[in-house]
Amino acid sequence: PQKKQQPRKPKRQDTQVPQPSDPIEDVPDEAVQKELGDSLVRAATTASS
Repeated sequence: PQKKQQPRKPKRQDTQVPQPSDPIEDVPDEAVQKELGDSLVRAATTASS
């Protein structure tokens, strides 16, 4: 039988762009979402303008 998947992913690097200098796996999920959300918004704004 397969092992159950852990409810909390140790790393977000599959779905989100990791911050090179931020150890995101040590940051609570909410903070990670905010950090990545801010940087993704910034990146999207920069790319589209």
